[in-house]
Amino acid sequence: MKDNPAKAVSNPKVGKNLPGYLSKEEVEELVKAAETSMEKAIVQLMYETGIRVSELCSLNIQDVDLKSLRLRVKGKGKRERILFFGEAAKEALISYLKSERIEKAKRLSKDHEALFITNRGRISDTTVRRILKKLSIKAGLPKNVYPHLLRHTFATYLLEEGVNLRGVQELLGHKNIETTEVYTHVSIRRLMEIYDRAHPRAKNR
Repeated sequence: MKDNPAKAVSNPKVGKNLPGYLSKEEVEELVKAAETSMEKAIVQLMYETGIRVSELCSLNIQDVDLKSLRLRVKGKGKRERILFFGEAAKEALISYLKSERIEKAKRLSKDHEALFITNRGRISDTTVRRILKKLSIKAGLPKNVYPHLLRHTFATYLLEEGVNLRGVQELLGHKNIETTEVYTHVSIRRLMEIYDRAHPRAKNR
């Protein structure tokens, strides 16, 4: 044929895959599965701050303020921001800093400033991913846990508790609000699930 009859037909729109998230119970099981103080501190800190894995790996000891429960983070484009964590992460960090990290630091000739270290030096994002995958299997979770899943979980629960979108954007370190807006769909989806499960008229909707 000389002409393409489908030339005027536009391509169908591809739906966006909404980010997944963990329930509070699944996070608890993940924490319980931690075998070392470092693993526990990593899970707690990622869940409580929504920090990127690259930001976590680049943290130094002086970036952590245990008294005010704050982190100083250098994100994309070298933009600095302050993140907050709770008592659970504080206790996990103190336990790690007082025992496991001290022993590992004694064997290192470099990376003494790094917060999270292995026997070879500063922790890598590959090691963090491997730790989370191992813990998710040990905890018997039905989904593979990866760093960004904890970030999604952090953002989803903030929105469900009434934090405005701009606030979530600042905490996540997103340059554009459009990047953060995907989490509003996650929150709405979760609310619909709760409604369908709990409301007596939900099945007629």
